[in-house]
Amino acid sequence: MSRFTLLLVDADPKSVRVLEVSLRKVGYVVKVCANARDALRQLAEQRPDMIIADTVLPAPEDDPFHALDGYDLCRAVKSDERLKELPFLFLSSRTELDDKIRGLALGPGNTVLVVGFTHSADFPTTPGAFDTTYGGSSPFLDI
Repeated sequence: MSRFTLLLVDADPKSVRVLEVSLRKVGYVVKVCANARDALRQLAEQRPDMIIADTVLPAPEDDPFHALDGYDLCRAVKSDERLKELPFLFLSSRTELDDKIRGLALGPGNTVLVVGFTHSADFPTTPGAFDTTYGGSSPFLDI
């Protein structure tokens, strides 16, 4: 049986480390990118089973004037015929209603917006520990 592959897109090394270790520990294969452009390059090479991304992402070092945030990444994924059905999970410290609406507006499909993740130590170890807003469903998430 093959394991699920997750693409984790986040620039915060502490958050990445906690998420990567936690997800690998429960059996996921985790690929990591620090910005949206690198994530799009990775997606062109290999299609994961799910994308987990921060909403706030930095510009790539080789192109500092053309930053894409997590919403832009989701929009690009949802407009690609090959990728549009991928579940997309946002992790963000932004808790304003406008941020939730902005994420949900990127559906339909398997878009899930998760907010309330503020520090790497806050990563929940039990289901239901997130403040969540759903814009779809995922076959292998138990939040």
